[in-house]
Amino acid sequence: MNASRGWWTEARVARLRQLDALGHSASEIAEALGTTKNAVIGKLWRLRQTLPFNPELFTEQMKVAGCPPRPLKNQPPRSLSSSSPKTTKPSND
Repeated sequence: MNASRGWWTEARVARLRQLDALGHSASEIAEALGTTKNAVIGKLWRLRQTLPFNPELFTEQMKVAGCPPRPLKNQPPRSLSSSSPKTTKPSND
């Protein structure tokens, strides 16, 4: 896709990346570029989708998010029934 077509010129994309790398919010970037917050969020999303997959970064992001690691391919999956708490039916006494 040609970045010079439409509103997102190469210069605007470069400025977007720069402001994002500096940690500015989408609202701040939008104000600096003269567009909307949603346009900034959408463009950043599309730009990040084109980056090569980095498994180390992905694993680190999953740890930060609190997700358990995936089992190795040679290990059988853990049984969910053994780790779930037992539930009892209320008695009608």
